[in-house]
Amino acid sequence: MYLEPEAITTTISTIQGLYPKHELYCDLMTKKFFTRFAQRVHSKLVASGGTFSERPDTPEEIFIQHGYKKIESMPMFRRARELGILWDEVKIPKFVSWLMLNVFLKDLNGYAVHRFNFEKHRTFI
Repeated sequence: MYLEPEAITTTISTIQGLYPKHELYCDLMTKKFFTRFAQRVHSKLVASGGTFSERPDTPEEIFIQHGYKKIESMPMFRRARELGILWDEVKIPKFVSWLMLNVFLKDLNGYAVHRFNFEKHRTFI
């Protein structure tokens, strides 16, 4: 969400050139999540001179198109709940956290950490 598609492609090419076998972790946000939850954050970012880039419906697709295999994804909200951050740091009551996770998880999945695997296949002559 911070990089334009061309910058992502350039970064992917560089990483794949340096590391023919690797794992890549990315936090990705869908257009739907942005529209429902992140516009206020974005307006503050814009006021500071920054911006989010294009927000596709399936942001992981650019990595898959470049040969990555998606291994897993973990919604940010679920991971924060597992770490206890939601009620310890932000003071969200456990019941509210449970409710959000179990009722609204479908919408909250739109901002997640994705883990991809890449292995360059060798060509034999």
